[in-house]
Amino acid sequence: MKRILRWSAAFVVFAVLGAVAWYGLRGRYGPPPPGTIAVRGGEVFDWPPPENATHFRQSDPRWGETAIGGSGEAIGAVGCTLCCVGMAFEQFGIDTDPEALNRSLIELDGYTEQGWIKWNAVERGAENRVRVTIHDRPSHETIDDNLKSGKLTLAKFFLPLGIPHWALVCGKQGDDYLILDPALKDPRPIPFSKRAGAIVSIRSIGRR
Repeated sequence: MKRILRWSAAFVVFAVLGAVAWYGLRGRYGPPPPGTIAVRGGEVFDWPPPENATHFRQSDPRWGETAIGGSGEAIGAVGCTLCCVGMAFEQFGIDTDPEALNRSLIELDGYTEQGWIKWNAVERGAENRVRVTIHDRPSHETIDDNLKSGKLTLAKFFLPLGIPHWALVCGKQGDDYLILDPALKDPRPIPFSKRAGAIVSIRSIGRR
């Protein structure tokens, strides 16, 4: 009986992992899942990223082991959103880094128990110098408009095996967006299509 239960538990685990992996890979190599958009699309134009744009790597030894608020997990493991917000702040002339921003958000009660950032705390952390917009659904039109109007887009997607991740959209090359990815060591912007096939969710951040 115990052997049957072990096999049943193992089957459930593999089934769940398989489903998660399928979702992640489908988004990259197949049509985007319902409710998402392809990483390539919208108007075709070139929009170069800012020169010398700040890139924060979440596993940087200066802050990689620092615990975020709420869940207490390490920035190196789950700090992609935090790093993207920090990179956006830097582009808007707000001096920060992931460790300092994390400390500020903790003081502002800016994390949920799960460790998710509260977006109104982001605005307060910037002394209301920025405005964050939460969109019901992602759209190429919004991302394109953000680029043209000086706003930045935080984009959520799934890595292989279905791991959720965020990157900062900072430019466009034809129909492919350029991103700064906090998981990568290379600080240069890369085509979004090299990291994913579908965008799941977006946040807009711009100057007030």
